[in-house]
Amino acid sequence: ANKKEYYAGEFRGQFPTDISLNGDTHRHVFDCQLAAVAAEHMPGPRISDNTLQDYKGAMSSSSNCKYYGTESANNSDKQAANAVQEAVESGEDVVLTSQQAAHIRAGAEWVAEHSDEFSAGFVNGVKNLYNNVYDSDGHKVVDQRIFNGKT
Repeated sequence: ANKKEYYAGEFRGQFPTDISLNGDTHRHVFDCQLAAVAAEHMPGPRISDNTLQDYKGAMSSSSNCKYYGTESANNSDKQAANAVQEAVESGEDVVLTSQQAAHIRAGAEWVAEHSDEFSAGFVNGVKNLYNNVYDSDGHKVVDQRIFNGKT
């Protein structure tokens, strides 16, 4: 079977200059890496270049940009995205720290709030990212009901 491959860079545009300070540590609220994983698990053909450009524009909006005071907080959120990707690819449960869970939950909420900027298939792919992702109390990190009516 031909597996569609996407790369985080296909979803990563410039951070908005109106709010960006040079040298600030920042990342996307909804990670480009997870956008690529969601796209890989969508049914159907590869997303068109034009649509990818639209998605990149949405992903680069100031509402999807978070600033950090420290590099370590940014690294923690990157580890959270890696854990979600691992959960999708392995089918195994992952447990996130409370800080990591907050980052992943915020990303899911961002997609739900901006679902009109993406296809229903992509939003459904995002929703399915979180099937095996739990917090340290054993609760699902993302309440998938936030996607009701959006997929």
